[in-house]
Amino acid sequence: MKIFKLGDFFDNFGDGIHGTPEYDNNGAFYFINGNNLQDGEVIILNDTPKISLNEYKKIYRPLTTKTILLSINGTLGNIAIYNGEKIALGKSACFLNVKSDRNLYFVKYILSSREFKKYMFLVAHGSTIKNLAPSQVAEYEFEAPSLETQSQIGNFLYFIDRKILLNKKINATLEAMAKTLYDYWFVQFDFPDENGKPYKTSGGKMIYNAELGREIPAGWEVKRLSDFAIYATEKISSENISINQYIATDNMLSNMQGIIISQYEPLELKIQEFKCGDILLANIRPYFKKIWLSYFDGGCNSDVLVIRSKNIKNAEYVYSTLARDDFFSYNVAGAKGTKMPRGDKTHIMQYPILSNEILTKSFVDKVRPIYRKIYESTVENNCLAALRDWLLPMLMNEQIKFKEF
Repeated sequence: MKIFKLGDFFDNFGDGIHGTPEYDNNGAFYFINGNNLQDGEVIILNDTPKISLNEYKKIYRPLTTKTILLSINGTLGNIAIYNGEKIALGKSACFLNVKSDRNLYFVKYILSSREFKKYMFLVAHGSTIKNLAPSQVAEYEFEAPSLETQSQIGNFLYFIDRKILLNKKINATLEAMAKTLYDYWFVQFDFPDENGKPYKTSGGKMIYNAELGREIPAGWEVKRLSDFAIYATEKISSENISINQYIATDNMLSNMQGIIISQYEPLELKIQEFKCGDILLANIRPYFKKIWLSYFDGGCNSDVLVIRSKNIKNAEYVYSTLARDDFFSYNVAGAKGTKMPRGDKTHIMQYPILSNEILTKSFVDKVRPIYRKIYESTVENNCLAALRDWLLPMLMNEQIKFKEF
């Protein structure tokens, strides 16, 4: 075993520009920051600005096929492996170019380790917004086995991460399928009519609804969320709940992509209880669009609203109705506060929902297996992530070794 510095693994490193480039909506390059680094990949968001080729040349950073990107301002520790994306870096992202004779994935897992995360928050400066210098990243020291074993560790753990990423992509596809079906039936109103043909396209009778400002199928009603659901407010002691069943707003992912189950003991003595089939909605900063349909019992913190369907058979329909931009725009419009806005609970319960009992049942029958599969994949991913995080220190100190065949 030998003591290394992360800087020993880099042939170049630095951060993005400390300023704002000139944006160009028609530009060919994206100007990214730390929030674009997610799940080991560079993610281009809807609001990620673009810059021109000339602007890109001014702020160019030497990214390579062995570059790791790390968030170092505000949110610390987001990681992505650069994969040739057309990007330029802002100050909250740094680049770490790994030497040709060092394993890229091994360095990634050192940066992902609990020990490095503790180090980041220990040496970061700034009271409100934490900042980490690239040089501080390079100064991090750790004990590790030989370079050959490091490569084995990196490659092995990478296979686990690839499975996790594959599951996430499958979940995203399944969620998109359920959303498409909802839009087709309840937005475009082309659900199957009595002859199996698309209702509106085939000339199904439509009636103008003044409240919604559009036509809806004849015989349908406009109700409120309060007609379908209530807020669940039961409290439970943290001593009576497994840490693997605790959800905080930080564990809920944006864009309706699910949750990361907590791996730490909740500090609150009394936490909010949720049940299988409940909808968890992050109430703080609703513009982040965090929502999740639960398939197990657990507890959450006070910044999460627990919305419980009055009829459990409607849970997937209620969730699908709320997991849309229309609802989040409505929620944001009624939110209270400026710096840290919160959704208004009364306003949320007044959200209009279309009602057709027969079609709702048919929709739920089709999407329930989809959401069940999403949940099962989420559980598998949490188990794989826990295994990966357990294996890393065991392999690093050689309590577990690779066996040669």
